[in-house]
Amino acid sequence: MFTDIQAAFDKLGHDIEAVFSVRFDTWLEGAPVINSPQYSTFPQVATCFIINTVALLDNALEMYISANYTAPWSQVNRLRRRIEFLKEQGELSDATRLIQIADKRNEYAHEAGKYGDFTELGLIRADVENELRHLHILK
Repeated sequence: MFTDIQAAFDKLGHDIEAVFSVRFDTWLEGAPVINSPQYSTFPQVATCFIINTVALLDNALEMYISANYTAPWSQVNRLRRRIEFLKEQGELSDATRLIQIADKRNEYAHEAGKYGDFTELGLIRADVENELRHLHILK
Protein backbone atom coordinates (compact mmCIF):
# COMPACT_ATOMS: atom_id res chain seq x y z
CA MET A 1 0.00 0.00 0.00
CA PHE A 2 2.87 2.38 0.76
CA THR A 3 5.15 1.42 -2.14
CA ASP A 4 5.59 5.06 -3.22
CA ILE A 5 6.87 5.98 0.24
CA GLN A 6 9.18 2.94 0.26
CA ALA A 7 10.56 3.88 -3.17
CA ALA A 8 11.04 7.54 -2.18
CA PHE A 9 12.75 6.59 1.09
CA ASP A 10 15.06 4.16 -0.73
CA LYS A 11 15.89 6.79 -3.37
CA LEU A 12 16.66 9.39 -0.71
CA GLY A 13 18.99 6.89 0.96
CA HIS A 14 20.75 6.24 -2.34
CA ASP A 15 21.06 9.98 -2.97
CA ILE A 16 22.58 10.52 0.47
CA GLU A 17 24.97 7.63 -0.07
CA ALA A 18 26.00 9.05 -3.46
CA VAL A 19 26.66 12.54 -2.13
CA PHE A 20 28.39 11.54 1.07
CA SER A 21 29.92 8.24 -0.10
CA VAL A 22 28.48 6.56 2.96
CA ARG A 23 26.44 3.45 3.49
CA PHE A 24 23.79 3.59 6.18
CA ASP A 25 24.50 -0.02 7.09
CA THR A 26 28.00 1.05 8.19
CA TRP A 27 27.64 2.59 11.64
CA LEU A 28 30.08 3.67 14.30
CA GLU A 29 28.65 4.43 17.74
CA GLY A 30 25.19 5.31 16.45
CA ALA A 31 26.20 7.48 13.49
CA PRO A 32 27.13 6.61 9.93
CA VAL A 33 30.80 6.48 9.07
CA ILE A 34 31.73 9.33 6.73
CA ASN A 35 33.88 8.09 3.86
CA SER A 36 34.16 11.55 2.27
CA PRO A 37 34.89 13.99 5.09
CA GLN A 38 35.02 16.99 2.75
CA TYR A 39 31.21 16.95 2.54
CA SER A 40 30.88 17.29 6.30
CA THR A 41 32.02 20.90 5.84
CA PHE A 42 28.85 21.66 3.83
CA PRO A 43 26.09 21.71 6.46
CA GLN A 44 23.62 23.08 3.90
CA VAL A 45 23.75 19.74 2.06
CA ALA A 46 23.03 17.73 5.20
CA THR A 47 20.27 20.19 6.11
CA CYS A 48 18.56 19.75 2.73
CA PHE A 49 18.58 15.98 3.22
CA ILE A 50 17.17 16.42 6.75
CA ILE A 51 14.33 18.54 5.39
CA ASN A 52 13.65 15.98 2.64
CA THR A 53 13.64 13.12 5.14
CA VAL A 54 11.09 14.90 7.31
CA ALA A 55 8.98 15.74 4.24
CA LEU A 56 8.83 12.00 3.52
CA LEU A 57 7.78 11.37 7.12
CA ASP A 58 5.05 13.98 6.72
CA ASN A 59 3.76 12.40 3.49
CA ALA A 60 3.90 8.92 4.98
CA LEU A 61 1.92 9.90 8.08
CA GLU A 62 -0.67 11.70 5.96
CA MET A 63 -1.11 8.58 3.80
CA TYR A 64 -1.23 6.33 6.88
CA ILE A 65 -3.93 8.41 8.54
CA SER A 66 -5.96 8.58 5.32
CA ALA A 67 -5.76 4.80 4.91
CA ASN A 68 -6.61 3.93 8.52
CA TYR A 69 -8.71 6.72 10.03
CA THR A 70 -11.45 9.18 9.29
CA ALA A 71 -10.21 12.36 10.86
CA PRO A 72 -11.25 15.97 10.24
CA TRP A 73 -8.62 17.66 8.07
CA SER A 74 -8.22 20.47 10.62
CA GLN A 75 -7.10 17.84 13.13
CA VAL A 76 -4.35 16.41 10.90
CA ASN A 77 -3.44 19.19 8.43
CA ARG A 78 0.14 19.69 9.71
CA LEU A 79 2.94 17.30 10.59
CA ARG A 80 2.83 18.06 14.30
CA ARG A 81 -0.94 17.52 14.36
CA ARG A 82 -0.53 14.20 12.51
CA ILE A 83 2.03 13.09 15.08
CA GLU A 84 -0.21 14.15 17.97
CA PHE A 85 -3.22 12.41 16.37
CA LEU A 86 -1.31 9.15 15.94
CA LYS A 87 0.07 9.45 19.48
CA GLU A 88 -3.49 9.73 20.80
CA GLN A 89 -4.37 6.59 18.85
CA GLY A 90 -1.43 4.75 20.46
CA GLU A 91 0.17 4.13 17.06
CA LEU A 92 3.63 5.65 17.50
CA SER A 93 6.64 4.14 19.22
CA ASP A 94 8.28 7.51 19.98
CA ALA A 95 6.03 10.51 19.37
CA THR A 96 8.26 12.76 21.47
CA ARG A 97 11.21 12.14 19.16
CA LEU A 98 9.08 12.75 16.07
CA ILE A 99 7.95 16.09 17.48
CA GLN A 100 11.61 17.00 18.12
CA ILE A 101 12.42 16.06 14.53
CA ALA A 102 9.51 18.12 13.19
CA ASP A 103 10.60 21.11 15.28
CA LYS A 104 14.18 20.75 14.04
CA ARG A 105 12.95 20.66 10.44
CA ASN A 106 10.98 23.85 11.03
CA GLU A 107 14.03 25.51 12.55
CA TYR A 108 16.19 24.61 9.54
CA ALA A 109 13.54 25.52 7.00
CA HIS A 110 12.57 28.88 8.48
CA GLU A 111 15.52 30.31 10.41
CA ALA A 112 18.39 31.80 8.43
CA GLY A 113 21.80 30.45 9.29
CA LYS A 114 20.53 27.31 11.05
CA TYR A 115 22.05 24.11 9.69
CA GLY A 116 22.25 20.47 10.62
CA ASP A 117 25.21 18.20 10.13
CA PHE A 118 25.87 14.76 8.78
CA THR A 119 25.65 13.00 12.14
CA GLU A 120 22.27 14.60 12.84
CA LEU A 121 21.09 13.57 9.37
CA GLY A 122 22.02 9.96 10.09
CA LEU A 123 20.24 9.97 13.44
CA ILE A 124 17.09 11.63 12.08
CA ARG A 125 16.99 9.28 9.10
CA ALA A 126 17.34 6.26 11.40
CA ASP A 127 14.61 7.48 13.76
CA VAL A 128 12.23 8.21 10.87
CA GLU A 129 12.98 4.83 9.33
CA ASN A 130 12.36 3.05 12.65
CA GLU A 131 9.01 4.79 13.12
CA LEU A 132 7.88 4.07 9.56
CA ARG A 133 8.84 0.41 10.03
CA HIS A 134 6.92 0.37 13.31
CA LEU A 135 3.83 1.56 11.40
CA HIS A 136 4.51 -1.02 8.66
CA ILE A 137 4.88 1.73 6.08
CA LEU A 138 8.43 0.62 5.28
CA LYS A 139 9.46 -3.00 4.98
